[in-house]
Amino acid sequence: MPNWSAIEASFLHLTQPQQLGELASSLAHLKFWVQSSGCNQVIPVLLHESLLYLSLIQQNSEIYNVELNQLQDCDFTPCVTKF
Repeated sequence: MPNWSAIEASFLHLTQPQQLGELASSLAHLKFWVQSSGCNQVIPVLLHESLLYLSLIQQNSEIYNVELNQLQDCDFTPCVTKF
């Protein structure tokens, strides 16, 4: 399992554009893994990582809060449990 504290500390040292890039990268990885077969155990980790990034971006930004809240409120359970 990833060291979430280390990931968070590293993420918080990035600029906001870099943070958004990390989020985009995480979501791109998630899309790839969802579309490929046989590697479904990584999907919950990527979801957790993406939600962590959203939370950290939201804490440091007053813009897009409504949109970020909507993303965080998404229920990914059906996606994760079907794998």
